Amino acid sequence: MFEPALETLPTERLRALQWARLRALVAEVLAPATGGPGNAFWRRKWRAAGLAGVEALRDWDDFVRLPFTDQRELVEDPAEHP
Repeated sequence: MFEPALETLPTERLRALQWARLRALVAEVLAPATGGPGNAFWRRKWRAAGLAGVEALRDWDDFVRLPFTDQRELVEDPAEHP
């Protein structure tokens, strides 16, 4: 759904909002260290790539080093980690 207030933000403000949301997502995914539910698939994948915590994401250069995920991984993971 079109949200004019968000989708018409100046580029710098939009990037800041995207960065804040990404960091919140990473914190939630890695949450078991802080008592939340987290997500074991992404936690394993990101930690293997060197992302031990949200503090490791300092800027967009850190983001682009995160690994891509393909459908095969998403299908195989539940079989390997029920």
